[in-house]
Amino acid sequence: MTTWLLTVLLLSSPCEQAQPIEKGSSAHCSGLLVPILEARACLRVKAIEMPMCRVDLNHCMDAKKIEGEAYTKSLSALGSQSRELERMLSDALEPEPWWHNPYVGFTVGVVATGLVAVTLALRE
Repeated sequence: MTTWLLTVLLLSSPCEQAQPIEKGSSAHCSGLLVPILEARACLRVKAIEMPMCRVDLNHCMDAKKIEGEAYTKSLSALGSQSRELERMLSDALEPEPWWHNPYVGFTVGVVATGLVAVTLALRE
């Protein structure tokens, strides 16, 4: 039995090249057997659809790169606009100096008027 199995294994070799066989007949070598229609479909995929897929992939990658650059520029512009708006807001919220207060102006006016009145009264 072992001799027979060893003989079969030595005689059966893998196919070195593709060979068509008729349906129902046995192959003289071992390996993967594919029907002719499936082999033609695989060749079509390999010859036509795979290169088209590569072209589509390259196109998508280029489009993604362009969109990424546009988003980066937009983000940069929004960042500078945000910084400018924050600067304007901080300038608007900055407290005014104490001499811009209307109460200070009124008090200074009353004191000045009083001093002028006292000075005029003392002069006469």
